[in-house]
Amino acid sequence: MDLSTSGFALLALVAVIVLLLIYIAAGSGKSKRNAILIVGRSGTGENKSVGKTALLKQLKNSEQPKYGLLPSLVVNSAEITVNGKPVRVMDVPGMVPSLLEDLLDRAKGIIFMVDSSEIRDHARRDAEILHDVLTQGSIMKEKIPMLIFCNKSDLIASSSPDVSLGIRDLRREGCGDAVKTYLERELQLIRSSAVNAVETAGGTKQKQKEFLGFEEEVFRFEHVPNKLTFASGSVIKGNIDPVQKFMAETTA
Repeated sequence: MDLSTSGFALLALVAVIVLLLIYIAAGSGKSKRNAILIVGRSGTGENKSVGKTALLKQLKNSEQPKYGLLPSLVVNSAEITVNGKPVRVMDVPGMVPSLLEDLLDRAKGIIFMVDSSEIRDHARRDAEILHDVLTQGSIMKEKIPMLIFCNKSDLIASSSPDVSLGIRDLRREGCGDAVKTYLERELQLIRSSAVNAVETAGGTKQKQKEFLGFEEEVFRFEHVPNKLTFASGSVIKGNIDPVQKFMAETTA
């Protein structure tokens, strides 16, 4: 092999190494989806929490702290064994939208919690957070699965009619119809005023938002490309079977 041939081979080798390093660097810059996020509004003042931190404690310890819990102001996380392997589960505070936006890039699955006993009073705030999650570009495009878990189902009044929405009995209809209907109505209202990209006060664009559902139709959860599952339970009673099933299926 002459000098020119060996020189060409050396340049080719260097080029391959450079391309490989660029590929590795690009890959390392991407967020790895390796966490289950517990998302929902936070309790403030007289407004009770939806039970996100309580759910994390129940998953980790199979019981609740003796003296109760305070609303979280920071991310709580724990490793939970699912399918024989450790899975990172993160409880995300509901009052810091920018924090949620960043953590969504790590989500392999999302548990969105609502307080089914107070859904009528807090459906708007619940829907605002849910809209932020569902319209995050990568969440929709990668079809990240989500469980909408209606906590405190044991506290629902035996008869909670809402004629305007066609809800006859909230306890009987539960998450399957009533909570779903409340959220769909609020998401439709929020969607009407949403935009794909907005300018922040500093002049920088926020992450790209996707349009939720179909533009010419009233919003329905069936329009979302992600796999959405609705389920009811009670964290404080230890009734979290739907959550455990969702985690097992998501991390399989």
